[in-house]
Amino acid sequence: MLEGLRLAHYQFHLEAVTPVYVPEYKGSVLRGALGTVLRRVSCALRQTTCTGCMLRSSCPYGVIFESGPGPESQHLRNFDQVARPFVLRPPQDNRKVIMPGEDLQFTLVLIGRAIEYLPYFIVVFRELGDEGIGLRQDRLRGKAHLRVVSSVHPLEDTTHQVFDGTSGLVKSDGYILTGENLERWAVTLPSSKLNLEFTTITRLQHDSRIVSTPQFHILIRTLLRRFSNLAYFHHGMDLDVDFKGMIERAHLVSTSSQSIQWLKWERYSSRQKASMDLGGFIGKVSYTGSLGEYLGLLALGSAVNVGKNCTFGLGQYQILTQQ
Repeated sequence: MLEGLRLAHYQFHLEAVTPVYVPEYKGSVLRGALGTVLRRVSCALRQTTCTGCMLRSSCPYGVIFESGPGPESQHLRNFDQVARPFVLRPPQDNRKVIMPGEDLQFTLVLIGRAIEYLPYFIVVFRELGDEGIGLRQDRLRGKAHLRVVSSVHPLEDTTHQVFDGTSGLVKSDGYILTGENLERWAVTLPSSKLNLEFTTITRLQHDSRIVSTPQFHILIRTLLRRFSNLAYFHHGMDLDVDFKGMIERAHLVSTSSQSIQWLKWERYSSRQKASMDLGGFIGKVSYTGSLGEYLGLLALGSAVNVGKNCTFGLGQYQILTQQ
């Protein structure tokens, strides 16, 4: 099912040069100026919009932030938004200030053709650190130095350095996680009962509303939609999957136990000039039933997050192998 899928996990280490002030949930700080700086460093024509640009299909900013169906394409035209091919997973700690010499570590997940643009992300976060990152304190942001970037193999828990902030050397090699890797791991998981833990705020939408608990069929609907989106727009693949049948059978999987809580989170969007309600649930859930056909899809979700606002790091979950 996952054949042809490619993704890569990179761990960034930013070392604070001056105090860096951050909110408790740091995903918005990391995501905030990413698009603005990426456009600045990658746009060859210095345009203010990508509409009509002849370089849009090859420009890093165009590929990562402006991917979408062409005017002649009828495929997936009902998608209200194309999934962006990256996820920022922020550190899950309660620090409000990162003192000089301390690290701000986060994981960047790149998906499909976005993997080849890793050097642009390195440049962006190096510039963000030099210019100032985090919350303003006395009208200034804290400075940080991009010290190292490592490629991470999430299934083997191994790392390999791909960037040295001292020499400025970017290496092209690193671990690429394939759909086949995920499926080989997925078949080792229990097929009748599975425990998941949602570790960051998760926002699943069903019938045009954000739901408060992760019913299995809603989780599968959301994962199928995300998988289809990432496969088509960022891998050039049409999926031959029985979506309707998988969703119908997902209704037969029950929630045997759950410990879920709702977390409120509001973020101010400078682009939209408005506050955004990004509340959702976190916690543990156990599913019981015939899970075999869904294990690969669930493994994929654990690698690329699920639900709305994944680029901020929302929707991260892990499959608990100790049942």
